[in-house]
Amino acid sequence: TLFGHCVTTGEVVLSNSPDRDPRAGGLAEGHMQLHSFLGVPVAKSGKVMGMIALANCPSGYSQKHIDCVNAVLQTVALLLESYLHELSEAALQEQRARAEREIRQALATLDATDDGAFIFEPETLRFTYVNEGAVRQVGYTREQLLTMTPLDIAPQLKLEDFRQRASALQAGEAPLKHFTTTHRAADGREIPVEINLQYIAPKGEPPRFIAIARDVAERTRAERMALRSQRLEAIGTLAGGVAHDLNNALTPILMAVEGMRDSLPQHAGLLEILEASARRASGMVQIGRAHV
Repeated sequence: TLFGHCVTTGEVVLSNSPDRDPRAGGLAEGHMQLHSFLGVPVAKSGKVMGMIALANCPSGYSQKHIDCVNAVLQTVALLLESYLHELSEAALQEQRARAEREIRQALATLDATDDGAFIFEPETLRFTYVNEGAVRQVGYTREQLLTMTPLDIAPQLKLEDFRQRASALQAGEAPLKHFTTTHRAADGREIPVEINLQYIAPKGEPPRFIAIARDVAERTRAERMALRSQRLEAIGTLAGGVAHDLNNALTPILMAVEGMRDSLPQHAGLLEILEASARRASGMVQIGRAHV
């Protein structure tokens, strides 16, 4: 058909005698009669997307009509392209705004945590981001920390040891490295910390290390107190057992001294000394058990 020829070939079809045109293939039942026909394809990037069809102009169609339709198509195309561009720009702006909101939320969440978050470059090890927790933890300002590296705040951390840990992460041998070290604060305080170190290399972005440092000073003190308590408890148990054994050993001595008073009156003075010493030792045992 004339319609089909225009769509399949992408060519303009102009026919002022459709009934005698070899490209015509007839009309569907009930379709109006065609006395003249003009079909102009609508294409984008060389692909026909549709067509504009005009029919039955009393004076027939000419190049003037083709030029007029093409002019309309060009205007519509410009309007459509401008509209799509605006839609695209709006979508990009919304996407950018959403990404910025998510970044702000993530940074606000990091700043709200007590743990220190340190992001630094793999090559120079220079910090590129620190959260408020890091500032509170080591006592430097954010500006000061952004001129420093992990080695500046962790004097026990040696470059060779750190590179060894980092190389395993960069090679993908482990997703996370966990270790303990000591941070030295701006005022000279030493802070025991647990470090969770990760290497992140997002597609299209520069790779980076992220270290989360948790201050474990309070926990370390609590663990020491618990250990001291356990030791004291063990010493108390041992002392109680020793006191019990000593008391059991002193009891028969006191009984024997009491029994020898009548049979050995000539040694009364010696027996008095033995009895006094035994009773003094027994009293010391009782005092020791009371303290335990």
